[in-house]
Amino acid sequence: MKKQGVGIPVLYNRSPNTPQFSEMSNMHFRPTKPNQFIGNDDPESPLFYLDEWERDSPQRLLFSGAPGLGKTTAAYIIADYLGLKVEEFNASDERGIDVVRNRIKQVAMTASPWESVMLLLDEAEGLTKQAQDALKRTMEVSNVWWVLTCNDDSAIIPAIKSRCVHFRFKPYTAKQTRAYAELLLTETGAICSDDPDALHSHFAGDLRAIGNHILSGRTLAQNQTNFDSIALDVAAGEWESVHRKMLQMVDDGFSLHRLMQRIHEHVRSVGLEAERLYAFFVVWGDFVLRMHTWPLGVSAFVDYFVAALYREDNTKEE
Repeated sequence: MKKQGVGIPVLYNRSPNTPQFSEMSNMHFRPTKPNQFIGNDDPESPLFYLDEWERDSPQRLLFSGAPGLGKTTAAYIIADYLGLKVEEFNASDERGIDVVRNRIKQVAMTASPWESVMLLLDEAEGLTKQAQDALKRTMEVSNVWWVLTCNDDSAIIPAIKSRCVHFRFKPYTAKQTRAYAELLLTETGAICSDDPDALHSHFAGDLRAIGNHILSGRTLAQNQTNFDSIALDVAAGEWESVHRKMLQMVDDGFSLHRLMQRIHEHVRSVGLEAERLYAFFVVWGDFVLRMHTWPLGVSAFVDYFVAALYREDNTKEE
């Protein structure tokens, strides 16, 4: 595929029926064409091979990498480019073997021969081993496109890996981040005083978070101040303030994964009293596990997280 340059992602609003706790529940930026996807000319990108694939010759693909690197976006671009109908499932919501045996298998085995289908299974590491075994058998006998995405491919059984072409999505480079930020500012007229290199470092190459940050009109200094303030509120037990400020960070473009990571870093730095620090880590440990199985939106996660902090803190004080 020829290099087509960097384009501007368009706004989209994910259906509320497809909750994505690793993404904001409101507006995001998502490329819709190959030339809008940064790195489309890289042989390690699945988009590099678009012109080699044929609509009626289904592929089995596995996309792995950290949140915010474009795995799901790449799947939709492939589907749009080849004219495939997408049937999307999220394994974080639907983990069990019954889902594979019933819903996923039904789609895979009943797809019309004149309507090519892509079966997209997001966060496939959420499937139990038993469900993955069942999925493997369905993949072998179906005639649809398969795209499995995951943050951690070590949770995918070898039998599925061996049946897929595996693409590992890497964090974007500082050069790619700068190109994206400069073009986004030019095309949208947004104003952002933050240096692109600082954005790259702060958001660890997550272009989705960087785009949301640029269009929020906020600065990295304001984000830093907000996280410091949240940490101090945790120390003081000001839970209503914690809740309000976390929701503001969600509105400003932070993914759930990044939000929780930054709050964890800042809370550790403020020197909490032993009892409150213990209360925080009890809740934190529970929610780290829940982050990959959370069935609702980011705001609902924040509601539940802060309520649990409040309960645990009050329990320790009694």
